[in-house]
Amino acid sequence: MNSQATICSVWEDHWAGERFTRESIRKMVNRELRTSRWKATLMALERKFGSVKGLRTIELGSGKGDVSLLLAMAGADVSLFDCEERAFVSAREQFGYYGLSPGIVPGNLLDLDEKLVGRFDVAISWGVVEHFQRPVAFDACLAHRRAVHDGGMVIISVPNSWSLPYRLHKWCNERRGTWKWGLELPFSPIELKNIAHRMDLKNVHMHGSPIIRDFDQYLFHPVMGRLEKYLGLRTEVRSPLDRFFGQALTAFGEV
Repeated sequence: MNSQATICSVWEDHWAGERFTRESIRKMVNRELRTSRWKATLMALERKFGSVKGLRTIELGSGKGDVSLLLAMAGADVSLFDCEERAFVSAREQFGYYGLSPGIVPGNLLDLDEKLVGRFDVAISWGVVEHFQRPVAFDACLAHRRAVHDGGMVIISVPNSWSLPYRLHKWCNERRGTWKWGLELPFSPIELKNIAHRMDLKNVHMHGSPIIRDFDQYLFHPVMGRLEKYLGLRTEVRSPLDRFFGQALTAFGEV
């Protein structure tokens, strides 16, 4: 079984058991809109293209298309690319709650259809390429560049191997046998930036999630979450260390 088939098998089980409601989708959207990763993504796109409205975007390994939903709400023409048909069922339902309809593109990330090459302004993934073994992960990254035309943008977000709360969280779940995401190999900021340069991306810059938020999400929750809810404590507080140690490590680069 190849890497793509193994990943699809893991996520097939996930989507088979996925249950969500209008309220859970609303909470997801509101939560993601507040994150520094989304704000950094929006800022990068607006700086590059002037506006998100009308941009042709493709989310690779999209699942139910959380980031594409945010992009569609901002006016982008979004397409979802995934190997798992059940994810598209969830995606259509999720988008439908907001009166939106994404483009659906089934396929293999490691064997991108030639019809998709150079077709999009933006190729993006949040939490996908870390599920491939090295060096196959580079091929998964390269698919982003192939999908984008000259002058477009690639955005790849992965777990950060330098993030202490994430590594502790993952290790504890693996020890308890409760880790459900299969193979997940995080990247260091240096490794991800080197990959971006190997892909010949220009104007590469890195973003990391706030480390205060990471400790809340992976170690202290729900204690910090309750303090935030009832006392107004904010965990999305930026620091100079975030781009090195923030769990959600995101590379932005231009083609």
